[in-house]
Amino acid sequence: MAHINSSQKASGQHPLLRVLLVDDNPLFLNRASQWLSKQPGIHVVGQATSGKEGIEQVLLLNPDLVVMDLVMPTMNGHEAAQQIKRRSEATRVILISMHNLETFSDNCLLNTDGFVPKDDLYSRLTPLIWTLFPGRGFSLVCLSLASAAGA
Repeated sequence: MAHINSSQKASGQHPLLRVLLVDDNPLFLNRASQWLSKQPGIHVVGQATSGKEGIEQVLLLNPDLVVMDLVMPTMNGHEAAQQIKRRSEATRVILISMHNLETFSDNCLLNTDGFVPKDDLYSRLTPLIWTLFPGRGFSLVCLSLASAAGA
């Protein structure tokens, strides 16, 4: 079941980064959405609970970034990322998982733009996002917040 937020405009000259979250765990999805929505320059435009629904939401919402769980039933994040990239080359995809990167083959991360273990989500996701989207005007804010947090 998808959750779609209305579009917002950034104050200033840079638009908010539009993010779609995909995870089969509704509790994690809601917590991650609440946290990510509080990050400067980021707007969570929707949520999906499966890879298939994530693909549908990408086509509907045209997000800049999809943050998606790698391990999901029916269609995993790797399979969904392949289809998303075929349909929308401009959309970036970051995979997340409870498992470490070493658990997966290099092939599993093809068609993605990054990987973050869920255990490190709150310290590593936003710096990775702003590395993928340089020049959007938020990297300096993010870097100063990361430095203050000791990340």
